[in-house]
Amino acid sequence: MKRAARRITVPQPTRSRSRWAIVTGAVALASCTLFVDTSQLGGEAPGIDGGPVLPAESGAEAGADVAAPDVVSPAECEGAAASSTECLAKRFPTDDLIMWLRADDGVETTADGHVTVWRDALPKLRPGTVGNDAKQSNSAAQPLRVTDAAGATVAFAADDVLELPPGFNDFSAGLSYFVAVWPQLDGKGTAGPILALGRPPVQDECARLSELTIDEYSLDYRAETDVVFAAGVSDGRGWDVFSAVHEGWKGQAKCPAATTATLRVGDAVAKTGPARTLTKGVRTEGRIGRSWYYPEDFFNGKIGEILVYRRALEDAEAVQVARYLMARWPRP
Repeated sequence: MKRAARRITVPQPTRSRSRWAIVTGAVALASCTLFVDTSQLGGEAPGIDGGPVLPAESGAEAGADVAAPDVVSPAECEGAAASSTECLAKRFPTDDLIMWLRADDGVETTADGHVTVWRDALPKLRPGTVGNDAKQSNSAAQPLRVTDAAGATVAFAADDVLELPPGFNDFSAGLSYFVAVWPQLDGKGTAGPILALGRPPVQDECARLSELTIDEYSLDYRAETDVVFAAGVSDGRGWDVFSAVHEGWKGQAKCPAATTATLRVGDAVAKTGPARTLTKGVRTEGRIGRSWYYPEDFFNGKIGEILVYRRALEDAEAVQVARYLMARWPRP
């Protein structure tokens, strides 16, 4: 029988979450620990990077024209069709998009609403690709698909987790990820980890890559260590959009080496600061709703949409994606 939804807080005396990074402020996912262990899909792992590169994508470079593809005419995006994958993709950049999970489409459930598969939307946009589907066969760990004013969402409670396929191995051109979430905060103002993009193959500080953490009304982005933090950015009581854009690998001979990460809450920059360079190597144990590095940490709340890119988006592009999500998942 599935466990009742509740948040379990486990003491973590060895965890390097310094108190300076937990300052009073207003974060709209306020206390979600969005662990994104940077790793990217690569050619040797076609299932995780959205499958084989199609002719339309070949030769595309970071910083090139990344306007959403004109896959449908304006007339085809009116009425109910406006929420189709093809029409939504006209509203934001899709070049180098490697995972797109929508709670209102592609979610398969049991008769009582527990999620078994959350299918990547990219195969609909790029026929012939292999999506990064999130799955869970264990009934005790399946989140629920629920409906609220914003539409269908995926709701996670303690011990719920969806597993991702292996891969996420090359972020040479950077990493950008965006999430629309509604956390259920516990008494300490935390809601747990949202997304982990895989366990690195080598256990060292450079292989550990990055995390986006929303904790006690503060927001900090980490690449192996606490290096960037921001506060006073939202209130954590409703739908909100969070994103991190991390510069690419600089080819430094030694690790750690510095790059830059930019955090946004909605379409506004919350903080820009130094972050560790991204490293390469196929990742395993990617998951949604649970940290791989701190497996006792689970997300408690609802997820509406997740987008992950294999490059650092330009500022205008990041704002465009954020505004797309803000329109799709408005504050109540």
